[in-house]
Amino acid sequence: MKKYKQLFVGIIIGAILFNLIPSFATTVKQYIAYESPYPMYVNGKEVKLDKPILNYDGSTYIPLRATADILGVPVDFDGKIIKVGKENNNTTTSTNSQNIPTLKLGETYTLNNIEITVNQILYNQTDPHIVNKLFVIKGKIKNKSDKIQKIMGVAFLKTNTKDLKQELMIEDRPYLIQYSDNNYYFDPQEEKEFTIIGTQTTDNNFIITNVLIEILNQKINFVI
Repeated sequence: MKKYKQLFVGIIIGAILFNLIPSFATTVKQYIAYESPYPMYVNGKEVKLDKPILNYDGSTYIPLRATADILGVPVDFDGKIIKVGKENNNTTTSTNSQNIPTLKLGETYTLNNIEITVNQILYNQTDPHIVNKLFVIKGKIKNKSDKIQKIMGVAFLKTNTKDLKQELMIEDRPYLIQYSDNNYYFDPQEEKEFTIIGTQTTDNNFIITNVLIEILNQKINFVI
């Protein structure tokens, strides 16, 4: 393993190598960390980061910005606070929840020069590297603008029974929208097929009833 000396500024919040490095007048503490030899998997697929995953004092630290981009989670730094995820605003959430468009499987929704369609849901799929069976949601996204766009998104799923939702832990879990070329940048007028993949712990009567996709700060609810 390679030996790294890494500067950690302020509080360690569970992620290092944050891209935005501020200037502090306070004393900078110095720590010694080591590069982790283990690969990182997201939703069953290995991902490559542009900076190393490090181990310090028995804990693993991953690059915050790169990991957040993969998961479609916003990250910001205002000079004092590192912000991960959206701020909790009850008024805004209540208003936006009433304006979520609802579509059926196979219908297309257009927003900000992007077309998105959920076409198909497959159950009991297999993968040689994964023990459990998988469900796979397929669809298409098209960049209708004349500019290159970075299009990332996540999905939140609902199933036909409450017990299954609890067992599969998918009530509040975001599932990453994945492209066949693993590239989130779309050329002008480019269309790509996407998948949303998750593991099943049981085969009995497992049905996904809703696919709530959040992309470019817009939510679209696809009802099966």
